[in-house]
Amino acid sequence: MPNNKQTVYFLSFLFYNNHMEKINNGLAIIGTGTIFDKYLNGLQSSNVFNIVAVCDKDKNKLDSVKLNIEKYVNYTQLIKDKEKLNLNTILIATPPKTHYEIAKYCLKSGINVLIEKPATITYAELDNLYKIARKNNSLFLVMFHWAYGSEVLYLKNILSELIFNFGKIKKFTTIVNDPYCDNTKKHILKDKIPLEGTWLDCGINCLSMINSLIKLDDIKYCKIKWKIDNKADLPYYSNHKFSANNTDINIIVNWKEQINFKRSIIEFENNTKVYIHHSDQKIYLVDNKKDDKLFRNFFIKNKNNKQVEKLLETSYKDLSVFTVEDRLHTHYYNFFNARDFYDKNNLIKERKNRKIKTVDNFFDNSISMEESLKIHKLLFEYNKK
Repeated sequence: MPNNKQTVYFLSFLFYNNHMEKINNGLAIIGTGTIFDKYLNGLQSSNVFNIVAVCDKDKNKLDSVKLNIEKYVNYTQLIKDKEKLNLNTILIATPPKTHYEIAKYCLKSGINVLIEKPATITYAELDNLYKIARKNNSLFLVMFHWAYGSEVLYLKNILSELIFNFGKIKKFTTIVNDPYCDNTKKHILKDKIPLEGTWLDCGINCLSMINSLIKLDDIKYCKIKWKIDNKADLPYYSNHKFSANNTDINIIVNWKEQINFKRSIIEFENNTKVYIHHSDQKIYLVDNKKDDKLFRNFFIKNKNNKQVEKLLETSYKDLSVFTVEDRLHTHYYNFFNARDFYDKNNLIKERKNRKIKTVDNFFDNSISMEESLKIHKLLFEYNKK
């Protein structure tokens, strides 16, 4: 039995090692656009990474970053200063068309790379980046943050129980709305054009999330409907219908409704449905026609009436009681931190032994190269030609 001094020494040793781990893992972010603040929230709570620098070719954007860290307008200079900064990891959050060249330069310099989805705009580019990473002993990871939403992690834990009770999943529908079009609802906003349209930007989120719950193997067909912004030559609406492993999958992305609302519906063999409110991170179990009609109005048709609001507030268990500060977009927090949740006494909690504490732990518990390539292959195969 250790005495008090031994216990204090052991705890001090753990703290020192964890502290040194973070100090020795300097990370720089390249790109300070919309997604920058969300990754910043996750990183600032990380037990692994220490933000040491930020880079953006737009000096005005750089000046708006209120962090006491080094700032660069040129990423090649940033990499040249890696020893001075104690830098070993780059997070790339720039537009997709720029990803390949930046990531290639970083990986060839022996720097680890975290890259915002989609990793590249062609499959060949992504495959090559993995080869370069292996050759240069660099770690390379695509940030499929949707797969780490608290509601998704929780569903992953209880899915076998749901299937046991209600039968196999026969249909999976995901609907994404983002306010990325102008008031005419026909043209994508200028600052959103670099996102490359609904499918490349949002479809990959849906694919990665669905793949974490049901494997997207053996795709048998895909029926696609596009609505195109002819000015940008990019889709502002896309609807993909797949069939995979006897499950019908429908992914709808719509940028013209002027709302931010993400939700999914899982339908089981006995017609029970699970409604997932990704934006609020709530899950609802629906097993009767009356309630199902109300939920479909809200989830499919965006009919936000008082009946539905009351039902959402009172009739179903709110599974979003997560131990995460301020109800952030917790998928960014979970990406860098806890990777699992369990239900104890109707309260969702992080599994303490699944906290991400080391770089190896971080990469080992992330979506693998094989899964990443599979998801991107589907993305590019069913993109607008």
